[in-house]
Amino acid sequence: GKQPKQLSDPVVRLDCLNDYFCGINNEIDNNLIVYYKNKRCLEENNFNFMEVTVEGVRRAIMDISSNAVGDDDIHIKFIRLIFHEIRDVLLHVFNFSLLNHSYPSQWKKALILPLPKVKSPIESKDYRPINILCVLGKIIDKLVYQQLCTYVNDCNILFKYQSGYRSMYSSQTALIKITDDIRLSMDKREIVILTLLDFSRAYDCVNHELLLAVLESYNISDNVIQWFRSYLLNRNQRVKSGGGMLSNWKINPVGVPQGSTLSALLFSLYINRIHEIIMFSRFMCYADDMQLYISCNINKINDAVGAMNADLCNVSDWCKSHGLNLNALKCKSMILGTSRAIANVDYRNVSPIMIEGTVLKYENSFVNLGLKMSNTLSWSEQVDHIVKKVYQCLYQFKRLSFNPPIHVKKLMVQTLVFPFFDYAQAAYCDINNMLLNKLQVAQNACIRYIYNLKFDDHVTIYYKNLGWLKIRERLEYAVLTMLFKIMKYEKPDYLFERYVSMHNVHNRNTRFGSTTLLFPIHRTVIYTKSFHVKSIRLMSILDNNIKNVLTEQSFKKLLKDKLVKRYE
Repeated sequence: GKQPKQLSDPVVRLDCLNDYFCGINNEIDNNLIVYYKNKRCLEENNFNFMEVTVEGVRRAIMDISSNAVGDDDIHIKFIRLIFHEIRDVLLHVFNFSLLNHSYPSQWKKALILPLPKVKSPIESKDYRPINILCVLGKIIDKLVYQQLCTYVNDCNILFKYQSGYRSMYSSQTALIKITDDIRLSMDKREIVILTLLDFSRAYDCVNHELLLAVLESYNISDNVIQWFRSYLLNRNQRVKSGGGMLSNWKINPVGVPQGSTLSALLFSLYINRIHEIIMFSRFMCYADDMQLYISCNINKINDAVGAMNADLCNVSDWCKSHGLNLNALKCKSMILGTSRAIANVDYRNVSPIMIEGTVLKYENSFVNLGLKMSNTLSWSEQVDHIVKKVYQCLYQFKRLSFNPPIHVKKLMVQTLVFPFFDYAQAAYCDINNMLLNKLQVAQNACIRYIYNLKFDDHVTIYYKNLGWLKIRERLEYAVLTMLFKIMKYEKPDYLFERYVSMHNVHNRNTRFGSTTLLFPIHRTVIYTKSFHVKSIRLMSILDNNIKNVLTEQSFKKLLKDKLVKRYE
């Protein structure tokens, strides 16, 4: 990274930061652009914009969650407040932009807030740019995203294992797939080599001309391509310090604007064909988070390492040709297996995973899509992390200068604490009773905070009064609601295809057949702990009046009511 010329001069420093944030040079071979353009199928229907409606604009405005104010100095709350008076003007402007294939230049101005990535930043590379976009730009981006996303999903354009920003796909479904694959390999007495890839400033490296060619290859119409060209080119940005000082404006020649709803979808389309060069490993993507994994018998471990290294070499070459860079120093690798299998791995004689000449150390644990994963899937580190976060929050709550009323405390816990319990819960549904109890003690501490209870006071009655589920029931709820959605929507494909219902086997309709799922064949108790098996087991003992309801909302309500009754 470029060093600021004069760290003592904040204005110069801001200009240096802006130069660094705009300073990625990624020349693309023109033959690659031609290659993508030639993949366009002229016989198929093109994607064209539809005119937006007043109701569509209203929903887009309500969906914007960020309150950050961009260079236009207009707050989203102000737009909501006067929407009825300006709705016709907004509708005209947005439709004019779409139909005339032009993105207003004023909306292409972004304020960049430099967020330190380290405690004592001294170089430009020590900062992460946070883009604050103009409010009207955020609204039209949301409208375009909705139309493009519908087209991409209807045409099944994104490859099977891209889990980012798709309906019914999530980081949780990606983690369920990966952890169940690992459990199945353990069940076969195999070990798994897992490598997490880290892209260096991924969104900032997207080449505009190549992205437009990629969009064209997916039968995006010429008019829409022209709109995206206007959207991408000549975007201006300047850096704003915490004290309000501003750098000079500078045009950013590359990248998709972070902070825009469109960015993640455009990046996913940009890298959508990367899977074509992976020959030996299984893989999973969540937007710009990518991981490869391969299973083998322990005596074939070096062959598996060689196969993965071949795939990683292909991935590296593909990224370079597309202007992307892997940050080898932040990539991680781990060998996973049962405790006995890991004890038998002779790391001294295991060939290393290598990325662009950098040797990756085999870790004992790392964070994977927000989940602390160990090499035996023990989940003790994940539980310790959750418990620590919960008590940190409660400590901060108790430091408040006033004692909030009970209903406010309840809201604080639900909003700020429960997400720690609930994140990707179904992916580690095999946690043991000791870890479950550890989480339960932390959740009980939340109850005691809300009602000012003593440590030895019983809390079960308060769960019933609040309508809250304890940890074990929360876990069952997470697993069952996930399975219900998988079977109802038949997505994501990589999870739905694992389930076989009885009427599919016998080719005839049986009562409750669509929800009578067959248990998969497996060798050991290890796979019994998988999401796959646990979800089938829990569904099989569920009341038929619950599992055969038609809507997700009804299923969740009936299921929660049943689980809460355990506390009576």
